[in-house]
Amino acid sequence: MTPPVGYFPDFLNPSAAMAGLDHGLEAIRSTPKAALDHDLRHLVQTRHLPDDARKLAHGEPAVLAELTETMRTC
Repeated sequence: MTPPVGYFPDFLNPSAAMAGLDHGLEAIRSTPKAALDHDLRHLVQTRHLPDDARKLAHGEPAVLAELTETMRTC
């Protein structure tokens, strides 16, 4: 569920998720670096992000894997 106000990164709400959780998480892990960078640059204009967000913006596979495993757990 996306927040009711403010910007929410598009890559965290992939249309592939309509086919199920595994498809959605794979789409997030496969997000192009340019899209990650774009979405996080937009987000940082209105919110403080942790320093590790830079690693996510660069598409580091370990960070994307950790993010999606956390999402699966939630």
